[in-house]
Amino acid sequence: MLSFLGRRVLWSVAVLLLASLLTFFVGYKVPADPARMIAGPNASVDTVAGIRRQLGLDQPFAVQYGRYLGQALRGNLGRSYKTEQQVLPTILERFPYTAALALSGLAFEVLIGASVGLLAAATRLRAVDALASTFVLLTLAVPSFWLGIILLYVFGYLYPVFPLGGAEGGPISLFLPALTLGLSGAGYYARVGRASLLEVLGEDFIRTARAKGVSPGRVMLRHALKNALRPLITMTALDLGVLLGGALITEQVFGWPGIGTLAWQAVQNIDLPMIMGTVLFSALCIVVANVLVDLVYRWVDPRITA
Repeated sequence: MLSFLGRRVLWSVAVLLLASLLTFFVGYKVPADPARMIAGPNASVDTVAGIRRQLGLDQPFAVQYGRYLGQALRGNLGRSYKTEQQVLPTILERFPYTAALALSGLAFEVLIGASVGLLAAATRLRAVDALASTFVLLTLAVPSFWLGIILLYVFGYLYPVFPLGGAEGGPISLFLPALTLGLSGAGYYARVGRASLLEVLGEDFIRTARAKGVSPGRVMLRHALKNALRPLITMTALDLGVLLGGALITEQVFGWPGIGTLAWQAVQNIDLPMIMGTVLFSALCIVVANVLVDLVYRWVDPRITA
C-alpha cells in the first residue's frame, strides 16, 4: 500500500509541475504587458520599464519560472498585479464559498441523477425509462447559464423566494446556484447509474442469487446496487475535485464569490500570479481527488497495483 501511495504521490507532483510550467509559459507568451496595465495607459515608457524590472518581467523565462517555483514550494504564490493582495490568502478566502457550492451542487447531482438512472434500471418499465431518457436529454442539452437565468427569473424575480444573486442572503442564497449546478450534471449520473445497474443485473452472481430463491428486494439492495454504485462513487470523487477548483459559469450567473470568478477576473486583467494560483489550486483539488479514488479502489481490490 505504501509503495502504491508513493507512486501516486510522485505522479501527482509531476502533474502539478507540468500544470505550473504550461500555465506560466502561456502567461509569459501572452502579448499583453502586465506592467503597462499596472502603470496605466498614460504612464511613460520609463515608468513601465521600472515596473517591469521591479516585478522581474524583464528576465528570461527560465529565471522567472524558477523564482516562482521556488517561492511556491515555500507556500508563497506571489502578489496580485491588480489588487496587490497575496494570492494564496485570497484564494483561501474564496474557498469556503466554492466548497459550499461544490458540495451542495454535487449532492443535487447525485441525489437527482443517480436516483433517476437507478430507478429506470430497477423498474424496467417503459414509461419510467422514457421519462428518464427525456430527463437525461434535457439536462445535457440545456446550457447551465440558461438554466441559471431561468431559475433566477422565476424564483428570484417573478416569485421572489430566493435572492437574485450574491452570498449576502446566507444559506438560502446557495439553493439556486447549487440546484443549477446539480441539474447541469445530473444527466451524466442518471445515464451512468442506469447503465451500471443494468450491467450488474445481467451478471452471473445475480442469476445465481435469484436461482437460490433470494427475494427480489434483497437481490437488488444487497447485491446489485452495491456493485452498481462503484462507477458513481468514482464520478462523485472526480467531480468534487473539479468543482472545488471553481464552477465558473454558475458563479458568474449568480454573482457567487468563488474561485471560478476570481480566476476569470485574473484572466481579464492578465494577472499572472492570480492566474497561476487559481490554476494550481484547481489542479491540486483534481489530483487529490484522483489519489483518493485510487486509494479507495486499492482498498476494495488489493489486486490493483498500477
